[in-house]
Amino acid sequence: MKNNKYTRAISSVEVSQETIEKGLARAKNAGQKRTGKVIFMKKWTIAAAAACLAVVIGVSGAVWTGRDAGGTVQTEHKFTITANAAELKRDVRLEVDELTAGGGGVEFIEEDKALGIEQGVPFNLRVEGDDIESVTFSTEQYATDEMRMRFMLRNDFASLTENNGTDNKISSHSYIPDCIGATTFTVPYENQLTNEQFEYRSENSSRDWYVPLELYIIMDSVPAEDFYAEHPDFKNDRHPDILHSAMIENFSRYFNENSENARIAVTVNYKDGAVQTEEIQLYCELCDVADSGSHWYKPVLYASLYDIATPDTPVIG
Repeated sequence: MKNNKYTRAISSVEVSQETIEKGLARAKNAGQKRTGKVIFMKKWTIAAAAACLAVVIGVSGAVWTGRDAGGTVQTEHKFTITANAAELKRDVRLEVDELTAGGGGVEFIEEDKALGIEQGVPFNLRVEGDDIESVTFSTEQYATDEMRMRFMLRNDFASLTENNGTDNKISSHSYIPDCIGATTFTVPYENQLTNEQFEYRSENSSRDWYVPLELYIIMDSVPAEDFYAEHPDFKNDRHPDILHSAMIENFSRYFNENSENARIAVTVNYKDGAVQTEEIQLYCELCDVADSGSHWYKPVLYASLYDIATPDTPVIG
């Protein structure tokens, strides 16, 4: 196992023998209740047991158990994160949506043989559980100069949240009217958006693409030497098909190459003061589309719970 911040943290954990025995008994009982399946190891060491107790994540969601100042065990908490009403897991990628919402664009950077790409998707992930006060979504900690993600909150939805947005910018040259851009926002549990609300259409036909909340992926200086080699006269012949191809092919490749930055932190704040954070890992896939005899691709965003040990997962969508 790599000597990263997780293994270093686990190595420093000191757990008493009594705590380990109680914790393993609880894990066994919880496993029998949830799935009827329990994994037994032939030999338990202090380090192995401490590692298992340090992070307790159930198949059906995240679990949090803590103690108050007097040592009394607090209520066990569980939550699930859903995409399109389907529960996110660690070993399956669920489809979030096609990357066509709102808008997007491509900038040609000839001197660097590169592209600047922006693409948006309706952000319809939601948390479900009991006794939850609010949920915080954040992309701020994963941003780099090359790739970052930004929420665009329509003003009526933004008014229900606490957010760090100040204007309606996606990037330095892109705007969405009547929206606030943010890298972090906190929404009361009961004000989370439903799938039905993402079907919103304005009475103003020019704003039909608006949804209450979008996630924009902004990429700067995406290497695109192949594109420039294949389309040397693109300045004089910017055919829509060429633009579409340039955007989706380079977007998908570069997005997945920078998967460490393609994450969303989801922090669940409970009414009793407990806090639990999960990471959502995002992926981009190119899906075949056949329409009236023609064949083309569309970029689709997928999500799963982040798992440091399982980078490749099956796709459902």
